[in-house]
Amino acid sequence: MAAPALARPLLEAMRPHARPGDTGTKMVVADDDGVEAALVAAGAEVRMRTVHFVGPLG
Repeated sequence: MAAPALARPLLEAMRPHARPGDTGTKMVVADDDGVEAALVAAGAEVRMRTVHFVGPLG
């Protein structure tokens, strides 16, 4: 997502495509604390955090 405000519209757009019995959506949020905070505020649960390293291997 380009902005945290787009998290809800994205999830709402995905809802009609859920299969019967699906209880949740698994998402990866990279480098955006605002999106994570918005999802957690809406009831999401953070299950894993990773660290993204960038740079030349030496």
